[in-house]
Amino acid sequence: MDRSRRRLVTSLVIVEIVIAVAVVRLIATPFGHRHHELARSAASARGHHGAVPRTFSVASAPLLVIDDDSSTFEIVSAEATATAISVDDGASDGAHALRIVTTPSVVTIGREHASTGKTSWHFGWSTSTDDMASPRVVVRVPAGVRIDAKAVANLTITGHRGDVAATLDSGTVAIADIDGSIDVASSNGRVVLDRVRGERIAVAATNGRITLRGTVAGAYDVRTDNGRIDGTDVAFRGAAPNGSFTTSNGAIAIGGSFPENGKYIVRSENGRIAFSPQAEASLTIDAHTENGSVNVSYPNAVVTDRDDAKSRTVRIGAGTGAVELATSNSRITIAKNGAS
Repeated sequence: MDRSRRRLVTSLVIVEIVIAVAVVRLIATPFGHRHHELARSAASARGHHGAVPRTFSVASAPLLVIDDDSSTFEIVSAEATATAISVDDGASDGAHALRIVTTPSVVTIGREHASTGKTSWHFGWSTSTDDMASPRVVVRVPAGVRIDAKAVANLTITGHRGDVAATLDSGTVAIADIDGSIDVASSNGRVVLDRVRGERIAVAATNGRITLRGTVAGAYDVRTDNGRIDGTDVAFRGAAPNGSFTTSNGAIAIGGSFPENGKYIVRSENGRIAFSPQAEASLTIDAHTENGSVNVSYPNAVVTDRDDAKSRTVRIGAGTGAVELATSNSRITIAKNGAS
């Protein structure tokens, strides 16, 4: 009996220890996580529709400056008759809310950061890189506003009429249906441009893929140190169209309409090149690869070999436009745009 009682007492003690440990862990270790989830739920409950957007009247051609590398910005076109910039960050109170400074010609959006460690606190929750996504800010802008995103976590712009400049350390840029010139610099992230129409499109990336779809510009300067470049239905305009598409390490595929009075460069240090001009183009193409071949399937192209199949001059039509294709370590293909 004594032995059975001792076993029972021992079992009860073990159960109490397990319960105590569980309680301590619930209170201590997950507290930050629970706090994070509660704050996150509260913010979600408020939502962008629950908060009252702040509006700022602007001049006829104002400048919007964004300097908040902790937030994801979604910029959309305001109503056609709008004359004010509207900002909705989901929460406008607190020490870490957006700070907006206005003058007659400039609206500046920023955020104060109180912490000095790896974790910054916004809207009551942690936004460390291993914690959760960045806060989302929606900005509605009238036509004609110039956008200068000096620092953002991620950037989406849709349906705007005005020039755009953006700089990101790490994040994604997605710009669609824009009438205006584009100048984007990204250290580490993907850049996607859809149906952008402007005098100039410039994209510079250190690590990241660049995608162009249905873009139109007088000049292109698109380059990445480490990533591929994809261009579909790329088009040019103006009296002296020119385009440069270069990467140090990655493939390049460019197809579209290349006017006969233009100059175009497509160059990769280490990657395949696929160049696909429109039907009935008028181009002279100088193609060279150090280690690979130049393959031509464009209909009725006149091909002249300069060094076996590694260096070729390809004339399409009258050959008035100038194209340079070069890669160090892969093949080059030249075909008609849209050909299967």
